[in-house]
Amino acid sequence: MPKISERQKIIKEIEESLIIQNLMDYSSEESSSDNDEYFNDDDDDDLWIFYEQIQCNRYLELREHVARAPDRLNWLFFQLDGMRFKQEIRVAKNCFYNLLEKIENHPIFQSKTHIKQYPVYHQLLVAMKRFGTYGNGAAVGVIARYFTLSGNDFSLRLQFIYLDS
Repeated sequence: MPKISERQKIIKEIEESLIIQNLMDYSSEESSSDNDEYFNDDDDDDLWIFYEQIQCNRYLELREHVARAPDRLNWLFFQLDGMRFKQEIRVAKNCFYNLLEKIENHPIFQSKTHIKQYPVYHQLLVAMKRFGTYGNGAAVGVIARYFTLSGNDFSLRLQFIYLDS
């Protein structure tokens, strides 16, 4: 049985109320004479405004933003010494720089769209961290949170590159 959200319940109740109100309005119009004043539409208008507001908003309450960790990419690249860098990225810093030199001019890192790419060293750091982990630690969400990236930002372009030795 599908779950019905609080928002869906409210929408259904409002729709039922509007249907009942329209039926009552229609029946009262037929029974009244042409000279009688029709009663105030304020309640009906308020209900329509409320219905519109509920339909326009996906959530009934304000949503909490997910906390983000501080930026680690620059910290890893610029502030860690060689030993700690190797512990985090699983490769020596000089090897990382050599690999970076070989790939940084590859066409896959040259974006021709309006969407700006992260610098190549950021992309390589993310890829190396993921390559150096296994199991749940290599999950896209874990790596994305570790580097404060969203799922949309996180793509491993490096897996498509063939490096000549």
